[in-house]
Amino acid sequence: MRLFLFKILIFFFVLSPLLAGVSQPDSLTGLEEAVISLAGKTAPAILAVKSSCPRYIMGGTHGAPAVFEDFISTHFSELMSSGPLSHFFSFTGFIVSDDGLVVTSIRAASGSSAPVLHTQNGEEYPSSVEAIDPVNRIALLKIQVRKKFPFLELSDSVKVFPGQFVITLCSSAEQGAGVSFGVVSRVIQPSGIIYTDAFSGIEGCGGPLINIRGKLVGVISGSSGNAFSELAGQPFSTAAPASAVKSLIDRYLEKKKSAANPPQPSSRAEQDVLKLADFGIVIALDNNGLYIKEIEHGSAASFSNIIPGMRLDSVNKTRVSSFKDVIDALRLSPERILLHIEDGDSRYFVVLSR
Repeated sequence: MRLFLFKILIFFFVLSPLLAGVSQPDSLTGLEEAVISLAGKTAPAILAVKSSCPRYIMGGTHGAPAVFEDFISTHFSELMSSGPLSHFFSFTGFIVSDDGLVVTSIRAASGSSAPVLHTQNGEEYPSSVEAIDPVNRIALLKIQVRKKFPFLELSDSVKVFPGQFVITLCSSAEQGAGVSFGVVSRVIQPSGIIYTDAFSGIEGCGGPLINIRGKLVGVISGSSGNAFSELAGQPFSTAAPASAVKSLIDRYLEKKKSAANPPQPSSRAEQDVLKLADFGIVIALDNNGLYIKEIEHGSAASFSNIIPGMRLDSVNKTRVSSFKDVIDALRLSPERILLHIEDGDSRYFVVLSR
């Protein structure tokens, strides 16, 4: 009898909790609930950005234009003879205004002037590339549909410290949405570039990096993930700081304002334009020199990050200040041209082919 009672006690106090644990899932921790809630609130503003590989070579000077120009000079013939690529990739972007401004990785904007955006609920929108930041590797798109969109609020004053919990969200046109959780490993000064182990692969490039309070702290601009690092369990992502996003948007709004209120012509007013039909660009001249005035839809230039209003510094490594300079420089390489573009404080190279 005593043995029977002992077995009953063992069942109720030992086996019953174990069996209950098998049949019922573990309860969520407070941190897990916070991450799930944050991901759910953020998801409506997250987009998949589908873009082809670039048909040109572009690179930011990152403060060392002479070094980059030497590289172009050394490998110029190889770059100019390389053929176009046609692979398609899916990246991530997120809406930052109710009228459809989208922040993403520069990779997503480098393959097309009109990336296609996919929402979480299956909607598809055309977009246009409005501004790029080659140094921080981010780009600004504009959805070409008039409606109100859910968006993430920006704040460039959020402090970021090593050890902070962060999440990044990604969206793929084929595989759907994803969330990655991690910590800030370090913050590089003075650039503010963030390193984190919140890793979401190449499709996560352009996704938001958010702290546990729901504040945007950066944009995923790259990752170090490869076969070795993933096996070792040590892939990581880099992110441009939120302040870079704010600066890019401010620059876009300033350009938009200037376009709506163009300056009055002076003694050296804008004259005739030079149309390079084979490359799809129209060059004009004003008081500050040569600039890109128009881009022909479907041309080689439309598949690049060239945007009307950008300044033209050189063609085929020849400084240009007149239409004659451009024509003379084209004779050096009539099939492919190397343009040195200036956009505010940023400088980079673009290769176009006929």
